Amino acid sequence: MKKCFLFFSVIFILFFAACGESSTHIARGDDDYSASSSSRFIYSSSADYYTLSVSASPSAGGTVSHNPYFTSHESGARVTITAVPANDYEFSHWETSGLVLSYDSSYSLTMDADRKVIAVFTRKKIPANAVIITLTRWVTKDTDVGGVDPRIHFVVTAFRNKKRISSNATAYLINGEDVASSWNGHVKSAPVPFASQADSLVIDAVVVEKDLLANDDISPGYVNVWTVIPEAGSFGSRVMDYGNRYSRVEYDYEFIAQ
Repeated sequence: MKKCFLFFSVIFILFFAACGESSTHIARGDDDYSASSSSRFIYSSSADYYTLSVSASPSAGGTVSHNPYFTSHESGARVTITAVPANDYEFSHWETSGLVLSYDSSYSLTMDADRKVIAVFTRKKIPANAVIITLTRWVTKDTDVGGVDPRIHFVVTAFRNKKRISSNATAYLINGEDVASSWNGHVKSAPVPFASQADSLVIDAVVVEKDLLANDDISPGYVNVWTVIPEAGSFGSRVMDYGNRYSRVEYDYEFIAQ
């Protein structure tokens, strides 16, 4: 009996010794691990993950997307960000932390940190082909018995290669009204079109005193010149100062596309 017990005890010890020398194989993705079962190996991932935020500026300028579409990405992952401009806008650039990242609307970035990326859009530059004029002030040193009765309108003349190609006028913004030697107000014209092929523009104020005896031209004697056609949406104020006939005109303008 003792001999049998010793025999089976030796077999039992040899069996577990062999098991202790066996190994366990663990694979995960591109990583390959082997460990002795006696070491009690436990696999755990040490990869870092980073967040990605993508937005548009201005928000109406266009749409943005990223692929793959996750809020967080493993360190070293490649993510493609894409910007599509809306009508009347064009893509300018990607930026992050105030620095330009790329001028390409589709860009592949590496996730090596948390990122907030902004697609910057700008309005398309649309040349104007019409102007709205608002008369704001008129002053004259001319006097007349019974008061001054001015008629005031503006003429918009377009040129190309220094040759006139169109000329259009506003209606009378003041039409023979009995006013004192100065006038202040806001009278806006309808849009005045000009040739879209123009490369320069001239605006002239025509002021005529209307009375029973004669129509006296008291125009300022100056014109305002634009050597480059403004973009639609451009606006401002101009003055035609005293000319030979002692007249001054002030007006606002707004260039539009129609």
